[in-house]
Amino acid sequence: MMLLSNPALALARKPKNSVPELPQGGPRTLSRQEWPPAISPEYVGIVEKGYACFADDMGRIAIVDLKREDNPLVIGELSGLGRKVLGLAFAPYRAYAVVQVEVGADTQFQLVTISLSPPTDASVLSRVVLDNFAEPSCVAVGLDIIAVGGVGLGGESQIALYSVPKRKGVDPVSAGALAVSQLPLRMDLQERTLLALCGADRSDLTFINVANPRIPEKIKSIDLQGSFSAVARYRESVLVAGSGADKRSYARLISLRPEPTIARSVTLPAVTEVLDIAAQKGQFLVLGNQLDRQSVVPLIVGKKNELSTTDAVLLPAGNRGADPRAHIAVKDRDAYVASDWGGVQVLNVKKAGWEFTYSHTIPRLPASAVVVSGNKALLASADLKLYDLSDMRHPILTNSVDTGGTIRSMISLGRTVLCLTRDGVSIREIERPSSVLVTMKCSASSMAYDKSTGKAYLVSAKENGSAITCLRVTEDSIKGEDTRDYPFSVRRIAASGGRLLLAGLNDVALFTPGEPPQLIGKRNMPNLAIRDLALTAEHAIVSTVDANLKGYLLLLNAGREDLAPVGTTDLPVDGAAFVLAANKLAVVVGRGSKGKDMAALVSLVTPAQPRVVESFDVLDAASAVTLKDQSAIIVGRGIEIITLS
Repeated sequence: MMLLSNPALALARKPKNSVPELPQGGPRTLSRQEWPPAISPEYVGIVEKGYACFADDMGRIAIVDLKREDNPLVIGELSGLGRKVLGLAFAPYRAYAVVQVEVGADTQFQLVTISLSPPTDASVLSRVVLDNFAEPSCVAVGLDIIAVGGVGLGGESQIALYSVPKRKGVDPVSAGALAVSQLPLRMDLQERTLLALCGADRSDLTFINVANPRIPEKIKSIDLQGSFSAVARYRESVLVAGSGADKRSYARLISLRPEPTIARSVTLPAVTEVLDIAAQKGQFLVLGNQLDRQSVVPLIVGKKNELSTTDAVLLPAGNRGADPRAHIAVKDRDAYVASDWGGVQVLNVKKAGWEFTYSHTIPRLPASAVVVSGNKALLASADLKLYDLSDMRHPILTNSVDTGGTIRSMISLGRTVLCLTRDGVSIREIERPSSVLVTMKCSASSMAYDKSTGKAYLVSAKENGSAITCLRVTEDSIKGEDTRDYPFSVRRIAASGGRLLLAGLNDVALFTPGEPPQLIGKRNMPNLAIRDLALTAEHAIVSTVDANLKGYLLLLNAGREDLAPVGTTDLPVDGAAFVLAANKLAVVVGRGSKGKDMAALVSLVTPAQPRVVESFDVLDAASAVTLKDQSAIIVGRGIEIITLS
């Protein structure tokens, strides 16, 4: 007996007859335009273990999965916070930014609340105008209070407090304010105590009781005897760092009990400038400059407030600009440094202590979808990008529109597109993507469109299956029809000819929508995970991967109750997405076994024997593909156009 080690080969036997070859000439790249890195990070915060949020001072955010050093992944993006970010603070699954925006000819300052849940879909929750500031300088958050420091309208240094309502959808509310002696530069807010590091030349640390934010109360102010630029706290221990009166760099440990007092002070050897501090149990990490290099100095806190330095971790050269700015965040055994144009530096705890592990340049999130209308291509990413394809060899980016959130799916309706976001669906003009014609509130994870019936289908999760909402859509209208339950956990959906093809992780099922929905056929593939799918009159077509990320393309009989396999072929890619061409050709994109992004052309001329006839490298993070004439348009972190003939 011959054993079939390939799980896809067990689904269909391949006949021995030959397969017609494709026309001579072969595919070739007409053009490739790759996007530059997403941001030069200045701010960093921990979303959850292994996930970090980075932001630059131009109002752009990237959430990066850093659990695997060999393959960090951008999983979420957000742009358009403001023209300039003046301060950023992090709370569990939220961030609060103080930004400068332009409103007509006027400059306005705003407090922006950002949701980081889920990490893949960051969004702006609210904007509050800071009309009591001439120029804000910093922000801190703790539990249900936000503190904003800066210069008041009369030129005074002040701190304003805002309450965070418990109800969702309600903006932070102004609660109280107090004057301080010098400009607040950094703040920390924990357990109803606000620490304000004030003054650039002769700094002081002011302790403020905010148990009642309407009547904040100064507790004490400590003269730090020098110019101090960073502060961090872990429970009853506070560390400030900066330059003493003798111009040497110092770290001073302040104990909060029984009252705030400087307990210890140590010099920071070789540190010429302090940038930031991160705190965790028993230690602080001081980020600073050593002439033209950045370094991280671990400081150990003993049981009796002893403070001792350990060997500094020198970061790679070349990660400083002319005006260096950087922040550090730490959680457990991982530390992340946002080092401006130097990108991200990652440190881990090893046997000998903290060690530099690797550097990472944050790329843009790949485009999630692409549609073509005439000579225009619209790409959905953290924003909408419109390309002019009049000359396929030289596509031109003509417009970029911030949508305020991630577009999960996008479908062509002709001159318009139907866009799915976390909050609902909207119709936009392709040539003017900033023009929103109609919106509808809803919550869905995926979407499909049946051109033959003019209906769109939206999938949302339920406890014991999925709910699918049917919408009748035209180029400029949306009308809800009905929502029906399906006993099936749906991750992806395709629609054609009045039928719905639904895919879970390992299952695929074909339905006729109705009351109730009628099951045509279903198949379970326990050893394969479904990546993408398509539906034709005769076949359900799915791209899959096995446990080793080996890809397969399967053709299933759409007329059989068991969706019996018709044909299968190995893929040189993991089948992230594919599209069907009119000449019975499938264009499949994804990552190859060597880690490079590739495209494969699969001939479907003989359904029982699909065959890969060509494969080649394409742009990074290829994630969606569509067709224009005899060319394939592949998008990822950019756009690539390939002729198929």
